[in-house]
Amino acid sequence: MRSPANCFWEGDRYTVIENGKRVLNVERALGTVERDFGEVVKVLERAEPLNAERRVPLLFFVAAMRTRTKRYAERAGTMLRGIRAQAARLAAKDDRQAQLAKGAEESLAQLNAECVSLGMPEHAEMLLGIRDGRRAVC
Repeated sequence: MRSPANCFWEGDRYTVIENGKRVLNVERALGTVERDFGEVVKVLERAEPLNAERRVPLLFFVAAMRTRTKRYAERAGTMLRGIRAQAARLAAKDDRQAQLAKGAEESLAQLNAECVSLGMPEHAEMLLGIRDGRRAVC
């Protein structure tokens, strides 16, 4: 039987390739989120209340977990493929739309990383209730 560490792992899932080089910004950000969440877990294990300072890492961890799922990436990919197809149709009539199709294609190539790098801050902001002056979730 394989250990969970060997089952729940996928190499280079969030690696971005730019100019032939590996860019590990998303992995580093996730490492920071996971490290900070570890500190929150210690607070929770001591049954201490979470202050505002500790809520932020917790919310970023939840946001990261939501945006890391394959289902989230599949939904984003479906939208991007639709945008790419529509932009390609429009590009036949108006060359300006070719750039939009190219951008969608580039995003699809790095879908997992883009889902996390764009989705995590948005989800965290939503959870924090900052947008539109809404009340915070926790």
